[in-house]
Amino acid sequence: MSIALLLAANALPVAALEPLDDRSLAATLDALIDNHPTARRTTVALKVVDPATGEVLYDRHGDRLLTPASNLKIYTSAAALDLLGPDDTGATTSIEIDRDERTLRLVGGGAPMISSDDLRGWARQAADWLPVLPGGASWRVVTAVPEEWAGLPDKGPGWMWDDEPDYYNMTITPLAVDFNTLKVTVAAGDAGTTATLVPASAYPEIVDTVEALAPGGGNPVRSVRVDRDPFTDTVLVSGRLTRGAKPIEGVITMHDPDLWVAGVFAEMLRERGVPVGEISTAVHAEAAPSAMTFASDPLREAVKHFNKVSENAVGEMLLLRLGQEHGDHERFGPDASWPKGAAVIGDWLINTAGLEEGSFRLVDGSGLSRYNLITADSSIRLLTFMLRHEARDAFIDSLPVYAVALPQGGDWGGKPLAEFDAERVFAKPGGMSGVNTISGYVDTLDGRRLAFSFLTNGYVGSSAPSRDLRGKVWAELVRYRPASR
Repeated sequence: MSIALLLAANALPVAALEPLDDRSLAATLDALIDNHPTARRTTVALKVVDPATGEVLYDRHGDRLLTPASNLKIYTSAAALDLLGPDDTGATTSIEIDRDERTLRLVGGGAPMISSDDLRGWARQAADWLPVLPGGASWRVVTAVPEEWAGLPDKGPGWMWDDEPDYYNMTITPLAVDFNTLKVTVAAGDAGTTATLVPASAYPEIVDTVEALAPGGGNPVRSVRVDRDPFTDTVLVSGRLTRGAKPIEGVITMHDPDLWVAGVFAEMLRERGVPVGEISTAVHAEAAPSAMTFASDPLREAVKHFNKVSENAVGEMLLLRLGQEHGDHERFGPDASWPKGAAVIGDWLINTAGLEEGSFRLVDGSGLSRYNLITADSSIRLLTFMLRHEARDAFIDSLPVYAVALPQGGDWGGKPLAEFDAERVFAKPGGMSGVNTISGYVDTLDGRRLAFSFLTNGYVGSSAPSRDLRGKVWAELVRYRPASR
């Protein structure tokens, strides 16, 4: 090509990205879904609404009930933000001192965001406050379950037993530390292998059968499994690890996390010079006169972690607390329970947020249960409602953010596409075997915020094709512009 032709080619204007009005958007989305391999065997539901006008821009199977997985978390989040408030810190934890019984009790109140660092700080304060027992006697540390939480099932309804002990399938208790997961560090040295709990605790027992290998000429072997048998507490560590190799960390849930928390707290007190003997758990009936009380983190922070990290324990603690504080005691009994919490959220969704009765089934707070069902329509109604809610900012800030793949080069309304922020989607995804879902908001290049719900159910293998389709859907939605503009 001559220099003149090359300069002329470079001077050609880059094509503008064409907007899609209501009719052309619907036709484009129809063609996109119909021709995508995902739609061959998988149920694809998609609904899109312009909340500013209430106009339905697209609706494919919006009334079909499908499994949501963690997409359900927006339902629990919205109800909690409304019924409790974004700044709520009411899920308190207390430490009670009973000198006569030489007992220190940790009493949980359903705070969802307690960390082992929090526990360490409380141990420091308790150590400074505890009286010295006569005769060198030791304190007993008890994790106490409040009476109204006693008898709670270990898991939510419909949780898969064979997901034990994976980190997302934790036992739910009113005193959850590190989301009731524990970390195990495995190292290999000249003396063999060591497996330790982080933070330290005498409970649970660790059975370490890891083989320590002599260093060789190749890459070090780091093949270690941290596990436990379902519904037991003994940690099983197996595999092979080269001496001197980088230690391996494993994270698992505990079958009885209350006793583990007692063990962790006891060890933290010992580090502060407090003599501690027995650890145990109990049902807490009456508060002791001497107590230290700790407020929970503001609810907005818990909801942000809940949605961005997709932490299941947070949702279950919120559901149970809503049931405890707002539930119908006549119908569901005095104990905090999943049916009571689910009823509170369900009633709120219908009577306050305006969801249609029968358009969802909510049985837990996190979406881990396969008993849960939602429709794209129910999600759209909730998303539209929350845009008008006083907790709108806390709700939207809690959602994960995604970039939209914009064409390289080109412009929109005379402005180069490269100058537009690609992060235009604020939405909560969900995924489990055969399920890939996401609902939230997408900001168009024209400055509108649309609400969408994209649900796919019923596929074998990877979710990659479904995620590819959702990305292509977003790339079309950002082009929306009403015909009148």
